Amino acid sequence: DDDPTSCGDNYYLGGVIGTGIGDAEGPAITGFSLTCSDNPFAGPAVISFELQAGTTAELEVLDLAGRRVATLAEGEMGAGLHEVSWAADVPAGVYLVRFRSSGISASMRVVKF
Repeated sequence: DDDPTSCGDNYYLGGVIGTGIGDAEGPAITGFSLTCSDNPFAGPAVISFELQAGTTAELEVLDLAGRRVATLAEGEMGAGLHEVSWAADVPAGVYLVRFRSSGISASMRVVKF
């Protein structure tokens, strides 16, 4: 399947997460999904996430020691599907893709070989 948003055999964290969390800075997040196009992968990977409402957020990649190896997206993001290509110019290994916003904190394990 060539669809970069397909979860196939990939790790998948998603569906609808009814957080009911909101604050003075923005609306509540009522749904969220996070996927990786291929997992494990050898070359560039496409990380996709879908927001049901706009928010200020950060998408980053960490090694297993918790060190940031890449920031893939940062700032105000609108509702809808977002796709970010990660060149993955890092050694083979296991990494964590972490998404954080005022209402969501989610991570997904990805493997580069």
